[in-house]
Amino acid sequence: MSEVACMYLFVAWGDPPSESLPREVAFSHTEEELAESLDYTKRKYIETYGPISSNPRSLTFIRESSLPMDPSSEPARWFKENLHEARRDGRNVIVVMNGFDGLTTNEITFYCLFQEHAERMRICVFGGEPRSFYEVNIRGVLDCLMGNIEQGELDKSTSLFVRWFRVLRAMELNQLP
Repeated sequence: MSEVACMYLFVAWGDPPSESLPREVAFSHTEEELAESLDYTKRKYIETYGPISSNPRSLTFIRESSLPMDPSSEPARWFKENLHEARRDGRNVIVVMNGFDGLTTNEITFYCLFQEHAERMRICVFGGEPRSFYEVNIRGVLDCLMGNIEQGELDKSTSLFVRWFRVLRAMELNQLP
């Protein structure tokens, strides 16, 4: 995908505070913490890939990632507006996610956000330990989540994304021991 005509969308998601767990244990974040973390991700992206040719857009939000995203919610509207603008202007889209769980672990939400624009998009996840960038093929993720292809048919980064997507989803739904 050409870097010249791209819209860059930087995204960081955080858990809402837990009522039953102390904040230190619950992995919840404040908007300020997410913004700081996303700024770090932007700096590392530029260090890794070079200058960004357009004005990057950023979104931080706090919500349960396993729940379906309401189409009228701020994150859903933000994505829809930016993706439609990119299509209108003939630009590709690079979504830079802060971690493998940087957006959603809900299959329906992922499908609704990306299906229409998958051919002109890719995800770049800043995650792992040590943190590095993983370039993810959105069409491959969608096809795998929909059961059209097996995870083993995907490239390494896309397969890793699908694995994290499924593991995090199961953990959020308390399906893992």
